Amino acid sequence: MSTLPSSSTSASGPWALAAGAAGGVTYLLGQSLDIAVTGEQTNDLKLLGMMITRKKAWLPIGLLMHFSFAMFLGGVYSRTLDRWLPWPGWLKGIIFANIENTVLWFLLIGLVDRWHPAIKQGILPPYNRPVPFWQGVWRHVAFVTGLGVAYTLGRKVRS
Repeated sequence: MSTLPSSSTSASGPWALAAGAAGGVTYLLGQSLDIAVTGEQTNDLKLLGMMITRKKAWLPIGLLMHFSFAMFLGGVYSRTLDRWLPWPGWLKGIIFANIENTVLWFLLIGLVDRWHPAIKQGILPPYNRPVPFWQGVWRHVAFVTGLGVAYTLGRKVRS
């Protein structure tokens, strides 16, 4: 018996993208909560948008970049871990999101702290510290919660 879902039970295409967008919403809700709790102002929308501009346009640019990547991850999830791992969706999601978080952290965060214009100008705090790392873990758990709920719904609607 194969652990790969058939095309009739897998949420793919638009549903996977919608699930990624739902994960993007829950990520931002998690970000709002952890900033309120920790006081650590590591706003990923600013991190993304302020790579392009420090003017007011940073917010729509940050949102566009955030949701584009979230939808991309929804598609990647539907084509990889959802098909390859036999575990429950919530566990596959947590593994997936924190692989992405850890890989990006170790590959990019030192460069971000050194070269990001908003960090260099003191608009954003440096990210290469323990609290921002754990904020990223929490935010990615929030992301996969939204992605997983929407992905499961998409799978049920399609079947």
